[in-house]
Amino acid sequence: MTVKLPEIGDIITVDWGLALCQHLGLDYLIKRLQNRPELYKPFKFDGVSFFPDQYLGVLNGGRGELITREALPHDLAFGYGTLEREDPEKKAAEWKIANDRFETDIIKNAYVSPENARMLRQFVEIGGQEKWYLSWCWGFAHANIVQETWAMGRNLWGRL
Repeated sequence: MTVKLPEIGDIITVDWGLALCQHLGLDYLIKRLQNRPELYKPFKFDGVSFFPDQYLGVLNGGRGELITREALPHDLAFGYGTLEREDPEKKAAEWKIANDRFETDIIKNAYVSPENARMLRQFVEIGGQEKWYLSWCWGFAHANIVQETWAMGRNLWGRL
């Protein structure tokens, strides 16, 4: 079965997210989405959240679209990841796996230098923390996030 990969701005439904996780072999997310799909909401795919996608090419000789492609497994892990309040140790392990994979994948598949990959990872590790309540932070596709808190974070940072 061929799965359509999202473009920047596409809304990834829970069903499409499940199909993408199956396509990418993200087994722990597959089980989670199959068992309790109602816990998650659709989200907008934004590629590399912390870096404007139109400028990603400066990191790998003009092939920024390759970095955006490699951001998909990372976005799925961040969107559907275990929340800190649910299980801090599990969240920490998933966080490390997601960030390790992103760094490795952009070096191997998107031709990003190890130094630039490390820089992008550091952006993620600072700005992607669950506590910031931004649209790209850990757990962003959980339907049970307190919406007022997320709205406060989005308003603070000016993002929708």
